[in-house]
Amino acid sequence: MAAARQTLFRSLTRCALSQPRACIRFQTTATKASNELIKEQREKCFAELGIQPYPRYAAPAPEYPLVSHAHMHSRWGKSLDSGAKLTDAKLTIQGRLVSKREASKKLFFFDVEQDGQTVQVVASQVRYDGDSTQFQAVNRALMVGDIVRFSGFVGKTNTGEISVFATHRPELLAPCVRPIPLRSGLSDMEKRFRNRHLDLL
Repeated sequence: MAAARQTLFRSLTRCALSQPRACIRFQTTATKASNELIKEQREKCFAELGIQPYPRYAAPAPEYPLVSHAHMHSRWGKSLDSGAKLTDAKLTIQGRLVSKREASKKLFFFDVEQDGQTVQVVASQVRYDGDSTQFQAVNRALMVGDIVRFSGFVGKTNTGEISVFATHRPELLAPCVRPIPLRSGLSDMEKRFRNRHLDLL
């Protein structure tokens, strides 16, 4: 067993030395001190906005049933035209936030991933039924890596992407207190096998 471990260590070391650029791409500059600072800043932000960072899990409202991403794509992915919106098709989705784009202080775009499938969320202050003065702050408080929940109705953007048009305040189910390294599309199967921590990301 010891010999096998030494052999594996040597092979991983050779891989790291022979492919320095590929390995550097997956390193993060975050230190323990910066991680603690991010955590403290987020906790302070949550307290100011009245967000419970670790809430007790509760089912969404009956009028906004929880729907899987796969169900959304199979039911409305091909049947809806670009720009169409079904205001009566109310639902809730949840998953990990993998992308966040701020188009303006009144419009945010999020990509939420669940079971390998991604659904876009469009958060506009025009449709927001909560406190409009906190709209920007609440959406800015979310960070890539958070487990979140959005409620709204189904539709497609003008570019034809299936989306949830959020009408309620987003719910934070579990925060990400350490930044996740950016994905670079590692496709080399040998590197993925030898670097399992990278494969999991």
